[in-house]
Amino acid sequence: MIFSFIMIVVIAGVGFFHYIQGFFSATISAIITILASAMALSYFENLTALMLRGKMADQAFAITICCIFAGTYIVLRLIIDKLVPGNIRLPVIADKVGAGVMGVIAGLFVAGTLAVAAQSLPFAPSIGGYSRYETFDREDFSISIPGLPRRQEVSIYEEMKADTFADAKVNSLWVPVDDLVVGLVTRLSQGSMSGGNDFERVHPDFLHELFANRLGIQVGAKRSMLNRESDQQAKLEGAYQVRRASVVDSDLAEIRTSRKVPAEVVATPSDLLLVLRVTFSNSAAEASDRLVRLSPASVRLVANKKNYHPIGTMEGSILYANKVDDFIFVDCRDKDHSADFVFQVPYEEVATSTQDPNRPDVLAGGLFLEIKRFARIDLSEVSVTKTPPATGEAKIIRKPGIQMNLVAQAIEAASKTAGFEVKDVKVIDRFFIEVAVNTPDASVDRLELADGAALASMNKRKFSKLEMLKPVNMATLQTGTQPISEMQVPDGKHIVQVIGVPPAKGGTDPWSWALNLNRFSVVDKDGKKYSASGAWSKVKVEGVDHVIAAYNMDGRLPRFKLEDGRPTENTIAFLVPSGTTIEKVVYDDLVLQNASFVIP
Repeated sequence: MIFSFIMIVVIAGVGFFHYIQGFFSATISAIITILASAMALSYFENLTALMLRGKMADQAFAITICCIFAGTYIVLRLIIDKLVPGNIRLPVIADKVGAGVMGVIAGLFVAGTLAVAAQSLPFAPSIGGYSRYETFDREDFSISIPGLPRRQEVSIYEEMKADTFADAKVNSLWVPVDDLVVGLVTRLSQGSMSGGNDFERVHPDFLHELFANRLGIQVGAKRSMLNRESDQQAKLEGAYQVRRASVVDSDLAEIRTSRKVPAEVVATPSDLLLVLRVTFSNSAAEASDRLVRLSPASVRLVANKKNYHPIGTMEGSILYANKVDDFIFVDCRDKDHSADFVFQVPYEEVATSTQDPNRPDVLAGGLFLEIKRFARIDLSEVSVTKTPPATGEAKIIRKPGIQMNLVAQAIEAASKTAGFEVKDVKVIDRFFIEVAVNTPDASVDRLELADGAALASMNKRKFSKLEMLKPVNMATLQTGTQPISEMQVPDGKHIVQVIGVPPAKGGTDPWSWALNLNRFSVVDKDGKKYSASGAWSKVKVEGVDHVIAAYNMDGRLPRFKLEDGRPTENTIAFLVPSGTTIEKVVYDDLVLQNASFVIP
């Protein structure tokens, strides 16, 4: 590796220079070099903010690191040379050997400081053949892009082998001088040079950050984003959480080759699927096309001395899964636009529960989000809501073919999880068949139907309750007199009937939907959910049509006692106020059907 070889040359050159100076001079120089390295990495951010003020932002870290190092070394060396103008004579062997050792130590820290500065520059992921994490090239392969008549020849350079940093192997220089310098500063900031914030709280893995900032962004594009009083290029709109989400890959299958993403991601009891909505200003975009270029690697959530990168971006109920080095483009050509970054993080690391269902949880103190190096957003005590914020509009550019059929893919995956594939949604206050009640009475508190196989309550010739918890023969229900099908509903409400079937694909239990009715909801335009108040189904038992049903206008449903038969058409009923605009049917947070209609 050329970069490693250059560092060795630097070490050798500095070592030789000190070798000819003698042990005493070399020792003083080595001590000053170590102090200069520590000062450079301890104060480069402060000097960058104070002096450069956003100018030459992509090169600012390297400039300030080198300037602090050189300035500290020169000043200290001049002072000590004035105070101690003479030398100390030692035996020749001791003098030369000692000088050589001190020279190598000084060379290690000079090379380490230069290596850190070089890695902060806007290079490609690898520098002179050195890459912090393993990458590979794929040249001249063809892919088919929807909308284009021919297959396209493409090449991909310096792609991360692993999908995430956690799965990647960490490489180091032949002589890990950069690790040496960063490790020293980290240790000193927790001890003799400690301040209000130790280095590790802001930079849990500084060399990782420098490499990550070179990933997924083209050479020549902006590597920095600024948040100044006069110009907030990245602004937090809000934080929210999801329990589960349908997942699709953010890139074409032909490019991903062997990569597979799960059909959905689910938050475990110990994890939090945290979504941070960030709006980017037009000034953060490239001047040439007004696109904001970034990658999951250039976005980091810092919590408890750990870096977390987004696993993807959220749009609606769909999680677009990303590798850490994927390109992300936010379109800011017409106005400011947002992106919803999804982090899967340990709950106890980032959030504090309020233990109050009416109050949102809050993020822990000390958390911050950093985007492209300089745009930092304090997340301390930010509320984590259950629904997305009302402000901010996502406009991430997707490749042709990614956008196509994604909703269908997500709904198919959600239907398989729920065991319920939506076929129709309608507003109707009737049972799907007429049931013979065999009585002229308008109101009955308890009524046995089909020889006691079903129970009902009636009010004004409408069912206020209906229970067939085991399959009941449909013909038996319809045999008799005084048939009715009307369902009683509370004043000002109607029944939204979601009709579906078990998914055709996969080994989903056809009865799973009936055992999890509390997880189904219809959602209005304001994000309010309405739970099920009834459910019924046509069931085939040995080739004969049967029915199961449960309805209660008060909303309390008993559980079905399922023993045999296979449902063929299922209905879940929701009581919704008149005038409500229904926008989707969900299972937990997974969308089963998008809709747009107003309850009459």
